Amino acid sequence: MKKMSSLQSFSLDFTQCPKITDISVKKISDGLKRLTSLQIIKLKFKACEQTTDQSFSYLSEALKRLTLLKSLSLNFSWSDYRTDESLKDIIEGFKRLTFLETLDLNFVGCANITAQGLLGVTEGMKRLTSLHTLRLNFQECGINDEGMKNLNDGLKNLINLNTIYMSFHRCPITDEALKSIREGLGNLISLKAAELDLGGCRNITNQGLVSISETLKRLTGLNKISLILNSCQNIDEAGLVLSEGLKNLTSLSEIFLNLQRCNAVTDEDLKSISESFRGLHSLRSVGLDFSGCKKITNESLKAIGESLKERASLIFFSFGLSSCPEVTDEGKNDLEKSLKKIQGLKEIRVF
Repeated sequence: MKKMSSLQSFSLDFTQCPKITDISVKKISDGLKRLTSLQIIKLKFKACEQTTDQSFSYLSEALKRLTLLKSLSLNFSWSDYRTDESLKDIIEGFKRLTFLETLDLNFVGCANITAQGLLGVTEGMKRLTSLHTLRLNFQECGINDEGMKNLNDGLKNLINLNTIYMSFHRCPITDEALKSIREGLGNLISLKAAELDLGGCRNITNQGLVSISETLKRLTGLNKISLILNSCQNIDEAGLVLSEGLKNLTSLSEIFLNLQRCNAVTDEDLKSISESFRGLHSLRSVGLDFSGCKKITNESLKAIGESLKERASLIFFSFGLSSCPEVTDEGKNDLEKSLKKIQGLKEIRVF
């Protein structure tokens, strides 16, 4: 790296490399310290079981010198050796990154990451006021309601944020966590795209959905929304609750809703969602997945078709309906026929 002092972008992928250790990361970090012109870093150590919290201490020291950095992506997923100390160390490196615009942290499957670790992330984010894009993937970690409250405190300061992705898939969170998210995200009026994955969070109920809906009501500038709530078994009236927030998003061009295997979902939910579509005149892409929702029938398909058939802006439509025993091939065919009348529609997937 000595001869690359003017390098602006640096990327390494060591996915499932069993021989990568903390010493390997130290050597990489020592090299990064010399690349003071770097603007983009992407490091992937997925399932590298020989790396521990010490690796993050080394990386932190390198980041402190990279004051021009604009984009940072770190993937240390699937390791039992990642703990809250990892996050505390890496956040220490954020202190001088005043130009950082994109932050992507992936700790999927690191079961020892808890609320305390997320507190460290929050403290670091408070300084990143130039951040435009934030991606946090803590799927199957030990994040609970306290962790989400900590996160909320950091989100409030990201006034320039326009894109956010957060995954807490199968984390032990409840409705209280979504109240915290409401307070954090609801103030980010500059947001244009938001993706939230809460799939498998079985303690979420209708009250949690109310918090999500109230958040959406505030984010009237959104162009893209993705909500993943699959296998949230304690949700009923999901469509009725969510539609109250969706119908206010008049600038929305892309929407994806995943309520797979939410057994309480009925035709009334789909009808409510379809009604919310009627006022969304800029919709270009609609993705719905209600696979495994055993109570929905052809009536849901009819309602969706009726709400979208005159949506001239629509170019993509997808509807997952596998393992829905009350939905017939005839119902699927009728939906496709209805949507094919839209001249600009380029792709229809009903499966």
